[in-house]
Amino acid sequence: MKLTTGRGLAIGGFAAAASMALLINGADAHHPEVSASSSCADGQAAVRIDSSSWITDINDHRYNANIAISFDGTVIGSGSYVPSNSYQFTLLYAHAADGASHTVRATAVAGFGPVGEYGGQGEYRETTVTLPVDCSSTATTTTTTAPPVTTTAPVTTTVPGGIGGTGDSTPTTTVPVIVGGIVETRPDAAVPVAVVPRFAG
Repeated sequence: MKLTTGRGLAIGGFAAAASMALLINGADAHHPEVSASSSCADGQAAVRIDSSSWITDINDHRYNANIAISFDGTVIGSGSYVPSNSYQFTLLYAHAADGASHTVRATAVAGFGPVGEYGGQGEYRETTVTLPVDCSSTATTTTTTAPPVTTTAPVTTTVPGGIGGTGDSTPTTTVPVIVGGIVETRPDAAVPVAVVPRFAG
């Protein structure tokens, strides 16, 4: 049986449309996307989880009111894809730094669309993240050096002429005294010297 050219084109067009429908319902179906990275903070592994809606030119199809985020199968938080957050959100999660790889999953709890009308409940995507081996903080030691202490040595002066004009000298000692925040030097009282009277002959 011969097929006319017109029929051949019609059948070819139908096959192409069916393939496109399969693509839309398969790889390009409504779903969440997820990625994760880790670093150290406050002695623990800090996991940053970014989730966004699938890419499509029709924003209503990206809308989802409830996306659950799980870490190794345990739900640790949730978010939504709405116009105000550009259909994406970030979740931060603290975990012990064990150096192991962990599974992070984003699951569509609600259907896509403003009222969930486009379906996709239960669709999920997951990724793995490897945590640091050790995030313990290093203690720092601060050494404080006391300022040096300055000592002023006493000053010795000689009083010329001594007592009674004999030419003797009497040592006196001056001691630093602080007056109103200013250092002044005041002599101590001279030590008295006994004068022995001299007799002729």
